[in-house]
Amino acid sequence: MKKKVLLSVIIVMMLLYAPTVLAKPIIGCDSVLPGVMIDEKITSATSTIITIIKIVVPILLVIFGSLDLVKGVIASKDDEIKKGQQIFIKRLIAGALVFFVISIVQLVINFVAGSDNENMWSCVNCFLNDCETMPDEEDIKSLIFKKTKLLRNSIGYMPDIDKDQAQSYNTDIESIVKNNNLSYDELNEIDLKYDEMISLTQSEDDSTPIDPENFGKFYNLLEKLYNDLSNKYE
Repeated sequence: MKKKVLLSVIIVMMLLYAPTVLAKPIIGCDSVLPGVMIDEKITSATSTIITIIKIVVPILLVIFGSLDLVKGVIASKDDEIKKGQQIFIKRLIAGALVFFVISIVQLVINFVAGSDNENMWSCVNCFLNDCETMPDEEDIKSLIFKKTKLLRNSIGYMPDIDKDQAQSYNTDIESIVKNNNLSYDELNEIDLKYDEMISLTQSEDDSTPIDPENFGKFYNLLEKLYNDLSNKYE
């Protein structure tokens, strides 16, 4: 009976806390299994189940042990009380073992995985502790649009470049990204290009002036990116 109750509680908790996220490849496994798309819901579900087991099972074991102990006390029989105490201690130890063994395993795997997403343990870690997911196409588009907006506000202050033409390139690139079905890799490459262009137009600190040559490099990168995209999509 107790096993059925324990199983029922775990199932209910899993249903209540089951992840309802969109499918995305997970970072930790994408590098280990290139080209294999692992639904984020799978790793989130496994890590959620493990967490529920780690917390719920010890609590239920303590509750069941307490009930056995109370039954012995109510029966007012030394043998029943002693038996209830023994069962309670066993359940208490079992609950502690479940919690600490799972916690230690999660901690060790998380430590071994570290911040390097290129090893096998980072993939294992995603199933135990959940992990960061890769942005999807819409996420990357949003990042690109934020960066095009940032450059739109900055281009007017850049010396020694054709500002109107630069604004036109920037706006046209934004339109291409918005109106065409670009692949994930293409979007990611555009995003990286914008990171590179932005880095050329920003100084490391307020006291360090920007190298004037950087603006020319920025313009050339922007022009090349526009030409590459326009040749393909316009």
